[in-house]
Amino acid sequence: MSSYLIVTHQTALSGELKDKVSALVAGDPAAEFSLLVPEAPGSTFTWEGETVDVARQRAEAAKTALEETTRARVVRTAVGGPDPLQAITEELRTHPDYATLVICTFPPGISRWLKMDLVHRAERKFGRRVIHVVAERKTVKPVPAGYHSITAYLTVSDGTKALDFYTRAFGAQVTRRLLGPGGKLMHAEFRIGDSVVMLSDEFPQGGTPSPRSLAGASGSLFLYVPDVDTAFKRAIDAGCQATMPPADMFWGDRFGRLVDPFGHHWGLATHKEDLTPAEIDKRAQAVMAHAPAA
Repeated sequence: MSSYLIVTHQTALSGELKDKVSALVAGDPAAEFSLLVPEAPGSTFTWEGETVDVARQRAEAAKTALEETTRARVVRTAVGGPDPLQAITEELRTHPDYATLVICTFPPGISRWLKMDLVHRAERKFGRRVIHVVAERKTVKPVPAGYHSITAYLTVSDGTKALDFYTRAFGAQVTRRLLGPGGKLMHAEFRIGDSVVMLSDEFPQGGTPSPRSLAGASGSLFLYVPDVDTAFKRAIDAGCQATMPPADMFWGDRFGRLVDPFGHHWGLATHKEDLTPAEIDKRAQAVMAHAPAA
């Protein structure tokens, strides 16, 4: 029975790694595999523990994928420090029975591990067989799936309460939340309809105070809904304050405005008429003709 230590990170779910493991399993169905995922080096935008969590998630995702697609027996997952050679050293110190290392990297010119000559250094240092798998870097869309070109990003005074409130008031579905130092919400995302809204707690030292701290807001969110009157009532019942009840507007929407408890202003609308620009202009002139003088 062969024993393999797979060392990978961003390539953990690559097709090339799956193909190699599948070939190894075909040659020895009783082979055992372990996954070692070193942390990615941190940056000024990460916080303690975040890179470890990412590595752990990659390891578990790769374990599931290899077991399901290659029938491999993955007996262990581990997370190592950001230096991959040192991470391998620590793993072999506690689990010395691996006969072969499988190191999966991006191609030369892209891979940080190849720039540090990891494959050859591992061969020389550990005296074990090393299989090098090169995973092609897939083309990444500039706008990720499920997002639009522009995404609203809200700053609030209590992110956790805000997420709960938006769930109740607007039917939001929270899709991501990341906690930072002191339990503050560093980043969160929720979906309403087909759109994503991002959110974080305020960090005044970083230049992002909330509307409460500013005693006002400089913008608003515009939300289309199937039934504006029903949605407006739901938001009011949840704790929003109405600034303009829903009414039929000259541009073809039924539209109302409100403000949430965190100081953000919302416009809610249901589109009722498809009008040409000329029709909208004509209606606007009629409305302004009857408007009181400023």
